[in-house]
Parts: sequence; C-alpha cells; structure tokens
Amino acid sequence: MLHTATAVLVLASTALAQPTTLPIATAGTTTAPSIMFDLVPDSPTAALSLTSICATLNVPAGTPVILTLYGRTDSYVGYEASPIGWSLLHSRQVISAGPSQPTGMGVQSFPVAFLQVGSSRRGFALLADVPKGTTMSVAESPPAATTYADGTLRLHIGPATGSPPWSAIVVPAAAMVGRITYEPYTPCMVYANCDGSTTPPALNVNDFVCFNEYFAAGFTLANCDQSTTPPVLNVLDFICFLNAYARGCTAP
Repeated sequence: MLHTATAVLVLASTALAQPTTLPIATAGTTTAPSIMFDLVPDSPTAALSLTSICATLNVPAGTPVILTLYGRTDSYVGYEASPIGWSLLHSRQVISAGPSQPTGMGVQSFPVAFLQVGSSRRGFALLADVPKGTTMSVAESPPAATTYADGTLRLHIGPATGSPPWSAIVVPAAAMVGRITYEPYTPCMVYANCDGSTTPPALNVNDFVCFNEYFAAGFTLANCDQSTTPPVLNVLDFICFLNAYARGCTAP
C-alpha cells in the first residue's frame, strides 16, 4: 500500500532560488572529448554548490549525449595524466542543444560540487564521449583567459584531454565554451522524510519503503533529482534520496 503522507520528497526552498551564472569562454578554437578545471570559492562566508555545468557539444541538436563529471578533493595539477585521486561524481544523458549553444547537465541534488568556505582548489573533469566521437568546443589559452571569476566563484582553466580525461592531453591550457551555475550551499537540497513521520527518529527504514513504493509505482514524487530527461525515474533518484537521508534532511 502506498503511503498517503504529504511530507514526501521535496526540494528545499533555497534550491529554488535563481542560481548565479559564471560565464566561461564564448567561442572555441578547437575541440576535445574532455576538459579539466579547478574551482575555488572566493566568498568568505558562504559555501557553494554547483547547480549545472553547461558545455558546447559538437554534435547536432537533439543528439543524446552522455556527460560524465569526475572530481578531486584537490587540484587537477599534477594529475592530468593519472587516474589516481579522481572519482566519478555524476553521469547523465542530456540532449544536445547543438554546436551553437551550451548544453546543460543539472547537478544540484547531488553533493558533487560542495565548495567549503576558505577551501583551496578542487579539480573537475567533464567528459563527453558517448556516442563515440563526441567532443566539446574549447578555447585555447592564449588567447582565452586562464581564470574566470565573479568575486564569489573562480575557475582556473586546465588541459583539454582525451577519453578518459587522463588518457592524453590535446591542448595544454583551454577553457570550456559554456558556463557554470551555482548557489549558496545547503546540506538539504531535498528532504528524505518520505512518509512524513514525526516520531523520532523521523528518518528510518519506513522512508526507504515509502520511497521504493513511489518509485515502483512511477510516481513523480520519487523524482528526487528533479530530472526532466526520460526516464525521469532512474538510479540517480536512489542516489539523491540516499544522500538526503545520510545528511539527516527530515523536513523544511
């Protein structure tokens, strides 16, 4: 039997705020399957969380493409050709917007880009290689800038690379043609008290049962990561729910 409680998975109100956009390069000079970069939070008071990463894909509009994001707890520098320390953070099928505008991948419901106050550089690598032969538009430096910043978030460019990202350097220094959006970090982007219980502990095995029931029934209430690309209910929703549960996100 499905739970009837109304306090199910919902986005936190802060997640609905308009994110800030950090533009990167606007025109490319070459292409590559992958790009590395470092992010640094310049805000002295607010931790930051990415909401999306947008890259310009050199495939026709409407083409399904798998974007994969890798990350490190430190800078990519020194690990451009080594898989050591890199972790798979997020992978999602997106629909290409075509070679004339960036295609976005939402990441806001996942702790893939939590940047702590006062933290040093954190390295990322974005890969687009499915279908085989897919590349991103990148701008070599020079003439492209080596850093892009808005006073709150700073991006240091890295190498454009092959597939996987640490397999071969295509261009030693390049900027992704696209943008990054971010917002102040909150530990609870979604809430995991699926059954709406109020008796401590509010988060318990019943919430897992509740979530599984909604997912099995195909209810959009189980679309924890708020994805829009079919199928909207998938394994990423389980990861999203587990993250919210682990952080103790009970209710708004």
